[in-house]
Amino acid sequence: MRIRNIFFTLLIVLVGAFTWWVQKLAEELDVEPMAETEIRDFYVVDYEIAVTDEDGRIKYEHYGERLDHWKKSEELFVENPRFTLHQADTPPFYIRAERGKVDGDGKKAYLLGEVVLDREAFGQQDSIHAVTSDLTLWPETQQGHTDKKARAEGKRYKAEGVGMTIDLLAGTLELHSKARGTYVP
Repeated sequence: MRIRNIFFTLLIVLVGAFTWWVQKLAEELDVEPMAETEIRDFYVVDYEIAVTDEDGRIKYEHYGERLDHWKKSEELFVENPRFTLHQADTPPFYIRAERGKVDGDGKKAYLLGEVVLDREAFGQQDSIHAVTSDLTLWPETQQGHTDKKARAEGKRYKAEGVGMTIDLLAGTLELHSKARGTYVP
């Protein structure tokens, strides 16, 4: 009889500890701002934003399924963000991610989860297909950076490494460490 009571007491303690652990884990996974004074003041569903230069030409476009604006921090949280970065005489770069956050001034975007960058081939330039995660993007300067693993490939090359900086205007993609790849001229 005593063993049965000890068993049931131990079982209740284990269920309580498991419940506490699951609750703490759920709190850590919440991606929205946690400040008690933070208020969502508006949201937009299926949006498109086009940013132009002084001559009215589109520099980049920003799309998403949902955009939530938080009043105090001025941050924007985005579901499935997509960017189209235009350049003068080249095909645009297309960038998409699972989710993202844009600073209040709109100068920096944090693309979270899997991030995919694509550009079609043109002239003598090969196509680009790059996959990474958690990319910081500066749309105005068309630059991006991540410390995560990255992979890039085209018809004539494949490369992978840890950490990546990309400058779309200069046409450079730099892998920071553990870089390896192949190139066929």
